[in-house]
Amino acid sequence: MTKHSIKSGPAGALRPCALSLPISLAAAMILLLLSAAIAYAQPDPATLARPLSVVCLYLSALLCGILSAKRSDTPILSGVIGGGGMVLVLLLLSLLPYSASPSALSPLTAILMHVGVIAVSAGGAFIAMKKPKRHAMKRGIKRRKH
Repeated sequence: MTKHSIKSGPAGALRPCALSLPISLAAAMILLLLSAAIAYAQPDPATLARPLSVVCLYLSALLCGILSAKRSDTPILSGVIGGGGMVLVLLLLSLLPYSASPSALSPLTAILMHVGVIAVSAGGAFIAMKKPKRHAMKRGIKRRKH
């Protein structure tokens, strides 16, 4: 196995994800603190708890995908792996004991939200992909003038 195949395969996508996952989780914590301050400034903070937490979740997943893609040779793969890492963290956090709230999500909604995290992280990786420069694209195809 050559060095290039390790860097561009799934093993090469793990390192950028391992570096970007803690950063995006820290950003999620900061976003959650800000959203808590916003919610508690309202007369009824409970109405904003779920929407703001979902926004924080998806913004941090987007950041994870962008950071993973910027550091990887396989950006989409690293974005998917980064989103999978975020889902793994969410699943581990769900094992912590807490008092059950009456507004818990249905299993189907929870599954769709977890799949959405992976999709948003891959979307962030797609956004961060290196785009070909315009002058390089012009060299490949010459247009005819009419």
